[in-house]
Amino acid sequence: MPMSPNNNPNNGFSGKPDDIKPNIYHSIYAKPLAQWGNKYGNVADISGTSVDGLKNELRKGNPVVVYVTGNYAKPIYGNYWWGTGIDNAHIVTLDGFNQSNNTYHISDPNAGTYWVSASRFEASYNLRKSAVVVK
Repeated sequence: MPMSPNNNPNNGFSGKPDDIKPNIYHSIYAKPLAQWGNKYGNVADISGTSVDGLKNELRKGNPVVVYVTGNYAKPIYGNYWWGTGIDNAHIVTLDGFNQSNNTYHISDPNAGTYWVSASRFEASYNLRKSAVVVK
């Protein structure tokens, strides 16, 4: 994974994945993640995509890495030299949608796999509408 030389998540992973330090936003944003992913497959930054666009990708069989908040909670914003970040941000993989009960299937690096209501997921996703699709 590309590391940001200046701890800006727009340039690569800021901080260190295994060493959390205060006042550093530990994440990588969609654009550098997609650029790195393209070394290994067909990956695209689809940030700005509506939830209908996410569902269209799922119908095509494409998993989508999405930026949400941990436990789909209200955002906690932090100010950094490069801009504003969501301090309780979390990244999960969206890999299914059940239209009959209006839920999304999530693969979560912290909590495993589970279904979440559309209302909870969409409220969290729509904060930034940041996503990377794997085709």
